[in-house]
Amino acid sequence: MTSEISGVSHLTSSVRYAKGVGEAKARLLKRLGIETILDLLWHFPTHYEDRSSITPIARVLPGKKQVVQGRLIVVSRLTPRRNFTIIKAAVKDKTSVIYAIWYNQDYIRQVLGREQKFL
Repeated sequence: MTSEISGVSHLTSSVRYAKGVGEAKARLLKRLGIETILDLLWHFPTHYEDRSSITPIARVLPGKKQVVQGRLIVVSRLTPRRNFTIIKAAVKDKTSVIYAIWYNQDYIRQVLGREQKFL
């Protein structure tokens, strides 16, 4: 019985004392209204992205969020002007090729590996 009571008291403890949460992250969580462990447990996502329905690249429609799966075939880095980079990656499936573009995120080149599969 005492373990249940002490467990409840932990739920009302500051979120700052949760593993991996320091002062800085606790301040960010407070902006979301999360101050205790219990608040954190009852904080649910505002939306959910369903990634189970995969669209073939040839059937992708512009302006609509869709999930595609393919293999990375080439990554290029463009610098149209100083302090501005564009990473362009070609992703291919059995139907076609599509290009993914990132602006000012040069680290992406290290993350992406040739012939790597993506969703």
